[in-house]
Amino acid sequence: MKLRAKWLWMLIIAASPAFADDRPDAGSFDETVTLLQKHFWKELSREEIEHEAIKALLEKIDPYGKFLDVKARQAFEGYLAATTTGIGVDLFIDDTVHLPRVRHLLLGGGAGAAGVRAGDWIVSIDGRTCEGQSMDEVLPRLRGAPGSSVSISVRRQASSKPLSLTVVRKTFSIPSVHGVRRDAVGRPVYVLPGEPKLGYVRIDHLADDSFELVDQALAELKRDKARGLVLDLRDSAGGLMKVGVRIADLFLGEGVIAGEETRQGRSTTEADAKVSWAGAVVLLINGNTASASEFLAEALHDRGRARALGQKSFGKGLVQVKYGLSDGSAVIFSTGRQVRPGPEGRGTVAADRNDPAPRKDQAGVTPDPGLEVVVDEKEHERWLEDVDLRSLPAPMTDAEISGLARDRVLERAVQVLTEELAPTRDGGRK
Repeated sequence: MKLRAKWLWMLIIAASPAFADDRPDAGSFDETVTLLQKHFWKELSREEIEHEAIKALLEKIDPYGKFLDVKARQAFEGYLAATTTGIGVDLFIDDTVHLPRVRHLLLGGGAGAAGVRAGDWIVSIDGRTCEGQSMDEVLPRLRGAPGSSVSISVRRQASSKPLSLTVVRKTFSIPSVHGVRRDAVGRPVYVLPGEPKLGYVRIDHLADDSFELVDQALAELKRDKARGLVLDLRDSAGGLMKVGVRIADLFLGEGVIAGEETRQGRSTTEADAKVSWAGAVVLLINGNTASASEFLAEALHDRGRARALGQKSFGKGLVQVKYGLSDGSAVIFSTGRQVRPGPEGRGTVAADRNDPAPRKDQAGVTPDPGLEVVVDEKEHERWLEDVDLRSLPAPMTDAEISGLARDRVLERAVQVLTEELAPTRDGGRK
């Protein structure tokens, strides 16, 4: 059968008519596009073919290459701009009734003003049912232009009659930097509970607002006389490299922070003399600490400015750049090797997880001796749920605070900082 199938394939190809493009300079790609449009079993636009070809090309030549269609590009750029437009609700899918349910109302959102309440189920959006849909299907229907309206039906109790409400969409900031939780008016709290001398800052991703938020957090912690800092980069998948460099500069007083080595040569950025935070720092990392966030971790760890705790980071050693295309889509691909500071701050070409062994073992950041804390998938998922609660632009209830799971990684970081800051017998510090 295998031999027969092989020859059948060859006979089909041999029986295909010869093709000649009318254009004298047409290449094989243009010829293929024209053939597909003319003979493929279902109709395809040239744009569809080109986009799929670009995706396949980038996936083949670059492990970090991506193609973004217009909607994906808009979402990605909104993510980096730290903004979104919606009705102001935090949702989850209630599997008992297969409907999206409101976990929280976001401060200043249109949903609360329209009469939506926490605990409501959203039955339909603009007359179309939400039953059985995923969050990826529901959320785009709630988003739209600022000032536009969306009609939703909500059910307050499982057996109640749906209420029809009209909600005005608003633009929201999506802060990329968070503290331990939010206070009663929605401001981030950066001092750890029960640890007045220890601060906590979590960078979700590196966006346009990240530098200013970290700078503000450090200023608040200094005013509060904090001496140690937990900088949480767990599941921080990167973002804007230039922002990560600026944040690293808050902690470093000299030497290379980061750079790139391309076909045209090497370029690096060095720290200025001003240091905004001179206190002790512990970095929290895991396998999802990647890209620009990982470069930030490397800058602080390489220079001995921070200790690393948790699990080994992702291990990316290449720098990516986004280029817009004329149809509104975009491509992202690697343009060079990352340059990390190295122990002396002179700059060294970084290893990448896709390099041959043993070089790939040098990629990323490895926890310092004795500071590896292994977290299984179940514990990690629970931590992500708690992080979502802590990150909402609304205060947590007492019940939510008491229901938070234990964070063993953060507990270990607090222990490390407490020991480091403890006075020695001669009155100094360890």
